[in-house]
Amino acid sequence: MLALYIITGICLLASLIVDRGRTAEALKIARKRFSAVGPYLVDITELASVLIYFLPAGDLAGRISHKKSLVLGSALAIAAGATGLFRDDRP
Repeated sequence: MLALYIITGICLLASLIVDRGRTAEALKIARKRFSAVGPYLVDITELASVLIYFLPAGDLAGRISHKKSLVLGSALAIAAGATGLFRDDRP
């Protein structure tokens, strides 16, 4: 993971050297897009935390990976992920 941070920093530095204005504009766009996705990531993390807390150890993994109930486990994983994406943004 540290190598990824180092490579990203080097690329950002190279981009700043080549064209500071375009890099600043790209960072503004990236910040705006990430702030739009951020709440969804928090929701999915909260849902996963609740599932992990309330299900007995190994039960979630057993349901998702058990050969007999692979379809059921996959459906549960998909439903849990999709539920985390629902947001009510209405005033």
